[in-house]
Amino acid sequence: MKKKGLAFGLMAVLAAVVLVLVGCGGPKAEDVIREGVTAEFDKIKNLDDSLIDEMTSEMDSEEASAFSELGIDMKDYLKSYFAGFDYEVGEIEVDEDAGTGTVQMKASCKSLERIVADFADQFQAKLSEVDPTNVTEDDLLKMGGQLFMDITDNAEMRDVEFTLSVEKDSDGNWGFADGAEDEIYEMLLG
Repeated sequence: MKKKGLAFGLMAVLAAVVLVLVGCGGPKAEDVIREGVTAEFDKIKNLDDSLIDEMTSEMDSEEASAFSELGIDMKDYLKSYFAGFDYEVGEIEVDEDAGTGTVQMKASCKSLERIVADFADQFQAKLSEVDPTNVTEDDLLKMGGQLFMDITDNAEMRDVEFTLSVEKDSDGNWGFADGAEDEIYEMLLG
């Protein structure tokens, strides 16, 4: 199973976000950026069904197939993975002339890397207890899927600090810059 699929699904969703900046006399860029980042990260925090649906639709067929073979419903997995997610939007710095900015973020989230490592260790231990003559491949897949869900459900939260890059397009709209995807990916994976 690829570790990146889950993070890339979220990346595709968040990368599409555009934070609209009203023209002259409108709100300050920092306020618009804060509102936009808050709106998107609140969807994760609140386990928004439309975000979960969008994330599952963004997953490639290989990734979706791997979860399906384990008997894991992708929507249930994402809800488990993001359960307890929280975040804080910190300082926002904007260079209006350059049309760029940064958003300091703090998040409390589960580590996909840790979940996968724990799964590998615990599944290996379970396999050593199984009599291969009394178990089918389907039994092993089901056992693995249940274990993966249990580990995700019980994964500890960790605090992460990261910086999101934002930029203004030619129409005056603020959105995540290319580097923001990498920061979110690292936050989720770590």
